[in-house]
Amino acid sequence: MMSTSRGKILFSILLLLAASFIIKFNILKTVSRTDSGQMKAVIQFLVPVKLVKSSSTVIPEYPTHMPRWALTQQNNRQITLTIRENIPYGQKIKLLAAYKPFGLPITLHTTKTMSNDAAPKLLGATSRTVPTDKPVEFKFNTFIEPGSFIKAAKASIPGSFMPAEFNNTGTKDYSRWLFVPETPLSPNQSFKVTFNEQLKTFTGRHLKQKTACKITAAVKPRILSCSITNGSTNVPLYPVLKFSYDQTLDSGSVIIKESTTNHDVPGRVKAVKNTIIFKPYNALLPGTKYNLTVKAASAAKESSRPFKISFTTRTMNNQYWMEVKLGNIHTVTVYKDRCPVRVMLASGGRSGHETPPGTYYTGDRGRSFWAARFGEGAAYWVRVAGSILIHSVPKNSRWQTKEEEHIKLGLPASHGCIRLAEPDAKWVYENIPAHTMIIIHD
Repeated sequence: MMSTSRGKILFSILLLLAASFIIKFNILKTVSRTDSGQMKAVIQFLVPVKLVKSSSTVIPEYPTHMPRWALTQQNNRQITLTIRENIPYGQKIKLLAAYKPFGLPITLHTTKTMSNDAAPKLLGATSRTVPTDKPVEFKFNTFIEPGSFIKAAKASIPGSFMPAEFNNTGTKDYSRWLFVPETPLSPNQSFKVTFNEQLKTFTGRHLKQKTACKITAAVKPRILSCSITNGSTNVPLYPVLKFSYDQTLDSGSVIIKESTTNHDVPGRVKAVKNTIIFKPYNALLPGTKYNLTVKAASAAKESSRPFKISFTTRTMNNQYWMEVKLGNIHTVTVYKDRCPVRVMLASGGRSGHETPPGTYYTGDRGRSFWAARFGEGAAYWVRVAGSILIHSVPKNSRWQTKEEEHIKLGLPASHGCIRLAEPDAKWVYENIPAHTMIIIHD
């Protein structure tokens, strides 16, 4: 009896082990790959299972290089993983798939690791112009085995090769390799870099044929003209500065500082063809000297030499002037010479009725008007130019301020005029004389 009981227990244990094995057993049935970064893997189970998507995930070898992926269930014994990688291809991708066997209220997990076995290919032009002061980068469609790269890569000038990093994380990116010349390149200097068939991926796929690149060092961009000259005086308080170069540009930087305080003048910089354009965020102060430094980078990322000038803005002789800013928050600031005396929330023109930027001078004025075509009026108006006025928030036919328009102060809301709260509009009407300068900008 004792041996029979032991036999039953042993049989039960073996049965449980076998059942556990059968429930958990699965195989990576097929993995189809392409050189375009697509990969499909099918996991085959021995028993019926139900995929638990919410508890399943994909973990890439390089966390900053997450592929797009989808996990689906084709039938009750198959789970399919579809992956779409961006370049570079070939990192190890771990799938953690959660499933319920036989629909039971237990969740099990299976882990599979795979990678896209793409053939190595050099990306970009084989003839290129590069900066003189930066390493030369060579980018491949997949990760290259370091030992094979050192054997396969040859340069016609002294220098060294090294892998780049993933977004300055310290993790090596073996799909991007840098060549650092032993001595700095000279403008227009040319050399050759070749990669032979010894170059291979981590999975052992070799470069199909020898590839050669002709590298030419760029020439520094040279400035041709500037919208203001060194030592200029009487410069407008809102200057849009333009700097033209002898090459097509990629980017640029403009640094303007007050001469006495060394305070920065923030602004927007953009490169358009061969021109750098700078617009300050705020009007400059009158009668103030500024120091300016501009640098440009060519399409080949070659930096120009710094171009430096100084200029002085126009004086206002203790007069009022106004700045209308139509940026994220619309405001009107009144200055007397260099000092701000009143800051007001405003509403400029809404989309399709934008208030025109520029420099204007106040004209005639009145205590009120009625615009029949809009079915509304306003109080305390001062003409800016043409039909563009500064006035109060609109009023309805009972001459009550429209609250739904008042709450829009700070946002674009008008038909092109500049709206103010009625106390502010009255202050402008009573205090700002005719021919006062108004600067409107975004």
